[in-house]
Amino acid sequence: PTPGDPVMYRPPRGPTTPQAGPLLIPLVLLSAALGLAPQPLDAQSRGWGFDLKMGYSALGGEWGDVMDDGVDAEMNVFYGMETVRLGGGLNLVSYGLLDPSEDVESASQVGVHFSVAYPFPRWRRLQPYVEARLTWDRLRPEGHEEGFPPPEEEGENTGPQASGFGGTGVAGVFVGITEGLYADFSGRFGSFKTSISQLDYLDAPEVASATRWGLRAGLIWYW
Repeated sequence: PTPGDPVMYRPPRGPTTPQAGPLLIPLVLLSAALGLAPQPLDAQSRGWGFDLKMGYSALGGEWGDVMDDGVDAEMNVFYGMETVRLGGGLNLVSYGLLDPSEDVESASQVGVHFSVAYPFPRWRRLQPYVEARLTWDRLRPEGHEEGFPPPEEEGENTGPQASGFGGTGVAGVFVGITEGLYADFSGRFGSFKTSISQLDYLDAPEVASATRWGLRAGLIWYW
């Protein structure tokens, strides 16, 4: 300015800061998306339900030395109460054999179970859960008329198959799809013990116990 010109007042500037606008935009959009996301019904809701699952199953222990990995299918009917879910179901597995004979290349496992599940509090569409099962399983070779023969000495197995009881733990998560429909992803680990079987035609020793684990995915309907 020249002498005599009026001087305009300029307030002092504060410390400069970076522009936060571009950083806030994605946060605002994310918050809006989460806030407007539809909230599914709680998978722990009361009432009857039905599910179908398929997956992968493997055996360890004595039976694991004979059986290869298999394809697993399961169906359950359950009733959801206030804090737990009670149910029962049928499990079918088709196993290959690690050392098949001319007559036997695979074996089937049929199982029934009673289950008690506890779903944890859900977060958005996800709800983790744990489940305990009491199981009964029957194993039988496919294509062998005599099934699993008993050992040379007197043993428990006098029929064409080997069967017994066990227990299994399950951990998984429900994923809401629509009202009353959920996806279920889970893993399991357990053990069982059957009647003693002497698998001479498979060049295997006496077998009676096993551990098992598997992964499953399926759908759940509530009505």
